[in-house]
Amino acid sequence: MQTSTRITSASALAEIKAVIATRPQDLTIRDKTSLLALSFPELSRRASHAILPFDALDLNRWARSGAPGHGGLCAAQFVLSVWDPGTKWTCGRFDIHEALGIWDDDHRKAFSTWVQNPWWP
Repeated sequence: MQTSTRITSASALAEIKAVIATRPQDLTIRDKTSLLALSFPELSRRASHAILPFDALDLNRWARSGAPGHGGLCAAQFVLSVWDPGTKWTCGRFDIHEALGIWDDDHRKAFSTWVQNPWWP
């Protein structure tokens, strides 16, 4: 029986990277979403409580709280749109034009990496 790997803290990232390299099929969708969110610098710095492990409702609350900057808000909206594109998140809808207009190179790179190999739960 195959067991799933679950991200539970920032210290688990090294283990997760090893799983990606050796057993990517063991990652859960929640783990993949955590990794996607962590690829955005603003989310990694300021929203780890909502992404390790990934909790869409916590990320949505953080995003609408006023805590993130504009780039962080757009990153959260994007991650939430990947997690569940059908939900009307209270933090707002992801707008690609807005995001690309304000994201720095690191945020655009995180987005571009997903675009090159997109996935959805």
